Amino acid sequence: MWTLGVLAALSALVVWCFAEGGPDAHIAGMLLLIFMASGLVGVLLGFLFAVPRSSDENPAAPSGRLLSTNTNLSKVSDWLTTMLIGVGLTQLHAIDDYLTRFRDFLTQAVEAVGVTGPPAAWIPYAGPLVLVSAACAGFILMYMHMRLNLVRLLHDTEEYLQGTAKSVVQDLARSVRSPAAGVAQSNQVSVGDALNVMLDALYEPDGYKRVIAARHNLETTPVANDGEFWFYLAAAYGQQWKATEDADEKAQAKANVLDTAQRAIRRDPKFRDRLWSISDPSGTDGDLAGFHDDPDFKALVGRA
Repeated sequence: MWTLGVLAALSALVVWCFAEGGPDAHIAGMLLLIFMASGLVGVLLGFLFAVPRSSDENPAAPSGRLLSTNTNLSKVSDWLTTMLIGVGLTQLHAIDDYLTRFRDFLTQAVEAVGVTGPPAAWIPYAGPLVLVSAACAGFILMYMHMRLNLVRLLHDTEEYLQGTAKSVVQDLARSVRSPAAGVAQSNQVSVGDALNVMLDALYEPDGYKRVIAARHNLETTPVANDGEFWFYLAAAYGQQWKATEDADEKAQAKANVLDTAQRAIRRDPKFRDRLWSISDPSGTDGDLAGFHDDPDFKALVGRA
């Protein structure tokens, strides 16, 4: 917030220099405007160069972390910095020409505002110096801020979210009586652990309720990239449909069955056969037995 306050104060000072001040104030306002514009460019470059890179393993892998870093910003940063470095290297020979043209522009600007005397004479020479120094200062300050503060903030945020998602899986694991319950005592919870716990919970009394409750926290993690996650949710909603007598709740459970089944199929068409198999009333797992003759469900799994 203090940065915005300083920027606002400098902007107000520039406006005053040009609107109310005399010739010397015009010169000061011109230099201050150059400083602000060049500094902001340096800040932007510092941000692009300091965006942290992620070294996470493939989040889609079953053994991958339960939560991974979003790398979209770092990819954009990589692309832009590569482009800027490439373009900058090709233009190194023209830097002197650019600074000379900028100095000529300042000379014309000083003449346009009618400023004369010694201060006006050194503006064309001080301007390029302010331009370069402000850009360097802005770059260094933003780069150091990003590396010292933002990286730590991102790490702390990820650790918090990782801990939240892990606690959801561990709480679910404590409610099941199976080998997967060992996850409750583990320091690391992977995608595979989460899927195994969901499967085991479906065989526990009212386990479907806990699986459904865990959806909110898990669907924002790499677990949701796996079709098994949505397949197990479809089975859980199928159990919910069978367990309730309320018409509205049944209708909502059916909508959730179709939605999660569709998401599973979208990730891998093989889930059509698996979903159809658990809709067999005479099968071992009849989680979706109530949908065996449902036309919407049959169309979804290709049995219409």
